[in-house]
Amino acid sequence: MTIEKEKSGLTHAAVMFGPLIERNTRKRYAIIYDLIRENRCRRLMEIGTYYGVHAKEMIEVAQRNGTVEYYGFDLFEDQSEQDFVHEFMPKREPPRYSEVNASLEKTGASIKLFKGNTRAVLPAIAPSLPMMDFIYIDGGHSIETVENDWHYARGLMHNSTIVVFDDYYTKRMDIGCKMVIDLLPRSEFSVSLRPDDFGLFSEVGFRGTKLAVVRNA
Repeated sequence: MTIEKEKSGLTHAAVMFGPLIERNTRKRYAIIYDLIRENRCRRLMEIGTYYGVHAKEMIEVAQRNGTVEYYGFDLFEDQSEQDFVHEFMPKREPPRYSEVNASLEKTGASIKLFKGNTRAVLPAIAPSLPMMDFIYIDGGHSIETVENDWHYARGLMHNSTIVVFDDYYTKRMDIGCKMVIDLLPRSEFSVSLRPDDFGLFSEVGFRGTKLAVVRNA
């Protein structure tokens, strides 16, 4: 699968499940782009780069604020059948690291991509990373992986850093970020859930889901 084919995936999904998916995906990323623009974020980190389509758009928005650095994490072609099952992810042809890297480098931003499971990669890489302006967590959906990703992301927050979690499933505590977000001490972190509701279809069912936006209190 090429990056162009991945871009068309939303259109295929919309044909199968109606315009709701396409509309809500646009709404979700509009919120992310607004946060990057309004807070003048230039150093971006994304867990779950996938084909890099939305990474490219985040970079282009951030470039209005100045020079941009992008740090992306994904399994890329190392994704296995076991990963699909363990992380509750739809079975799709995984992206190739080299293809995604080449596409993102065309933006002119400083691009650093890391391949592998974040439960192994982040403990090794995080100590050498700079503080981030914006962190988007949309990788594995298992509680174990979400907890790991948050543990290392919070260590990369400065006073004004924004962390956005995808996949706050309003009716599921066993997958996604709901358990992690609900347990955050509100004395330390400010949390907002946006927007009112998405209705997204996936292999674990049609469910309501939100973005969780986390800042230092």
